[in-house]
Amino acid sequence: MGAWASGRRGPVLIVAVVAAASMPCHGQPGGFLDYVRAGPSRESRLLAERRVSLDQAVVIAQKHTGGRVLDARPQGEGYRVKVLTRGGEVVVVYVDAKTGDVH
Repeated sequence: MGAWASGRRGPVLIVAVVAAASMPCHGQPGGFLDYVRAGPSRESRLLAERRVSLDQAVVIAQKHTGGRVLDARPQGEGYRVKVLTRGGEVVVVYVDAKTGDVH
């Protein structure tokens, strides 16, 4: 039987009050308004500016090298893609996230 059904509301109420008191208020530093004023993070802006997704970068790298992708990850304003070529060589290419160009 729960605390509400048994009539023992004290421990639950104390936990709720302590939890609420530990949260920053809207006017305090570190609160919600500071988060809103700060705007989107650099990482959020970079992700929003990307026109090429990670999956698309993988396909672009495969077509460019003719190999099999071993690893792909965001790096800077694009993607770092590690590829195993048909000749058995491991190469790393960079796919620009805005244009899809391979470097």
